[in-house]
Amino acid sequence: MAERVARRGTEEGSAQRSVPMGAGLVVRRHFTAPDRDPFDGVQWERRSAVIQDEKGKVVFEQHEVEIPAFWSQLAATWWFPSTSAALSAARTASRASVR
Repeated sequence: MAERVARRGTEEGSAQRSVPMGAGLVVRRHFTAPDRDPFDGVQWERRSAVIQDEKGKVVFEQHEVEIPAFWSQLAATWWFPSTSAALSAARTASRASVR
């Protein structure tokens, strides 16, 4: 099988390694560790997502949804209706986390 040289960076002396032709796209791990779930590094909390129309009538409501603690209330309120709209009614009721 033919090989090509993958070059990292553009400076002289950059690391090189051989990659078999036809091996496909190679993506190296950068931000995570192989022995740790990436979601374990995020603080989670439960909130309510409620959207009201201009008259104050509730048009969407979901309580005790689990979201990253650093998300704003607006992000939490936006996320669940937008993802739930594409799901069936049965699955929407069980969607309680971004994880």
